[in-house]
Amino acid sequence: MKQFKKAWDQSRKSIFRLELLSIYNVSGDRECFQKFLKHEDYIDNEFREWLIKIENTNKKGVRTERVRIYAQPVNDYIKYEIDAWKHSIKVGDKVFFLDYEKYVGIIEELKIVPEDFWLFDESVLVTFHYGSDGSFIGEELMVGDVLIRKCIDLKNKLLDISIPYQQFLKDI
Repeated sequence: MKQFKKAWDQSRKSIFRLELLSIYNVSGDRECFQKFLKHEDYIDNEFREWLIKIENTNKKGVRTERVRIYAQPVNDYIKYEIDAWKHSIKVGDKVFFLDYEKYVGIIEELKIVPEDFWLFDESVLVTFHYGSDGSFIGEELMVGDVLIRKCIDLKNKLLDISIPYQQFLKDI
């Protein structure tokens, strides 16, 4: 995760995350999710460190935002994320939701089919690759002005029509 870490640390204005998978099967998170399902406390040291990272990033003036694509009915994994994000929102993270069907319309309109990605300062794009089971395969620094411009356009469209976290809680 060298590219991700470097891009995060060098960000000066904004960090945007697009989350597409119905479940992420990654170490650390997998254990937290299992605890959530058992109604146990899942906030571990790794999660606390992540919250501190988000808080420090926002304190230095870098806006962190994410759009979570979901399908109805909302599955247990997304319920877990919703619960986890109540903590990240308290430290400045902005979380939005968009229904999968609306998302499909946007990517068809923009003629882009992205994977999960992080966009830093609207200039650095890091794509995360996952296996069919949601396991993390690796990251890739994406280059090319056209691709980055399309991801910026996608980000802007998604943020324009997605539902903020608090509203989403009322709607589900």
